Amino acid sequence: MGGAIGLFLMLAFFAAQGGAIFATAFLCLRRLGADQRLNRLPAIMVSYAAWIMFTLIGYFMLGGEGGLMDGFGLVLMLCGTALISALVYAAVWSFVPSREREGCHG
Repeated sequence: MGGAIGLFLMLAFFAAQGGAIFATAFLCLRRLGADQRLNRLPAIMVSYAAWIMFTLIGYFMLGGEGGLMDGFGLVLMLCGTALISALVYAAVWSFVPSREREGCHG
């Protein structure tokens, strides 16, 4: 039972990482008025790159030295899992029609 709870918590954390990346891309495209399918993948990629940059800056500001056993291995794992979850969000988002095609202008 404990393993299932741990697995659920890990998957929830990975989904939250991808959700943060997706939310940033979604809000930026919405703010720019450019929410077409063509813009979604580049927006996710830029959002993911920004997420990596802020994660690394935070790691080094907290005194990280870059050694795998000094926490950098965990940072690399976070970057990898965020990539996977961001790609899942991007794949799902690519099937959602844009607001312009639906005629919903708000």
